[in-house]
This record gives sequence, structure tokens and C-alpha cells, in this order.
Amino acid sequence: MWRTSESKLKTSRRRSRLQAAARLKAWREAADKLGNDAKQFAAERRAEIDVAVKRMSVDAAAAEEKLQKLNQAGTQSWSSLMAALTETRAAFDRANQAAREAFKRAA
Repeated sequence: MWRTSESKLKTSRRRSRLQAAARLKAWREAADKLGNDAKQFAAERRAEIDVAVKRMSVDAAAAEEKLQKLNQAGTQSWSSLMAALTETRAAFDRANQAAREAFKRAA
């Protein structure tokens, strides 16, 4: 029974790490796409969009650092990892919303 629980815990942790990696990849791709889209806007509107893209990139780097520290620690509780995933998702959503609003204002 102990081995089964340990195996389930390892599988859960592995799945969470994969989820975190996928989330970070999506975040980076979204920031890159926004950066590329921003290049198509007029110069006077570009500054506002650049700020949103920069914020998204900075937030992604901070989230990546935090998740890497949790993964490296290995002994962090499950609740700490889940809280970090929730926190990084919320930060991504806020940055993404700010970028969408910047594009709407620029259009």
C-alpha cells in the first residue's frame, strides 16, 4: 500500500511539473505572439502595447523562477506547488487581459 501511495504521489508531482512546463511554454508563446502583433500597430500606439508585452514577459520570468525553485526543492508540499500554479495562472490571466485591453485601445 505504501508503494502504491508513493507511486501515485510521484505520478502526481510529475504531472504537475509537466503542467507547469506547459503553462510556461504557453506564456512565452503568448508574449512572443503579442510582441510580433505589436510590431504591426502604428508607432504612436506601440508604446502602450510594448508595456503590456514587457510586463507579460517579466511576469513569465518571475513565474518560471518560482516554479523552478519549487521543482528543485523537491520536498515542498503539494499545497505549495498547487498554490504556485494557481498564483502563476492568475498572473498570466492578468497580464493577458492587460495586453488585450492595450490592443483594444490601440485599434
